[in-house]
Amino acid sequence: MNTKMYVLRSVAVAAALAILPQAAPALAGESTVHLQLSAFVPTFCRISSPAPDGIFLHDGQATLGTVQEICNDPSGYRVSSNFTNLDSGALLVGSRRLDIVNGLAERTENNAAVSRNSWSLVQAKAVNAELPILLTVTISPA
Repeated sequence: MNTKMYVLRSVAVAAALAILPQAAPALAGESTVHLQLSAFVPTFCRISSPAPDGIFLHDGQATLGTVQEICNDPSGYRVSSNFTNLDSGALLVGSRRLDIVNGLAERTENNAAVSRNSWSLVQAKAVNAELPILLTVTISPA
């Protein structure tokens, strides 16, 4: 064995033995330990995108699918749905109806949440029926 390594190992063992007698009396008696833990959790919001390939209306209606929203901001969050090639209509999010004005439907939730809702268009009219309606959704803290 290398002499240098032997000396280092001996020093480590001696240091461990020097600490051991001091720790033993503390374990024998009663003691109280107070811990204060704190953590920083960054704000996180995510939304799944409905109808990523474009939407075609059938008699003014279209099913967009189920959308999952996640946001941990305790003050709530805002969801914006921006439609291209849509003249008029309403967006149904679960049982809520949102009128689409100038291609935009927005709503605000007052609390942090995780939700899944069916989305659909009703009473909708495309600007050009030959082209798909495109939808961009965003979610942000309130």
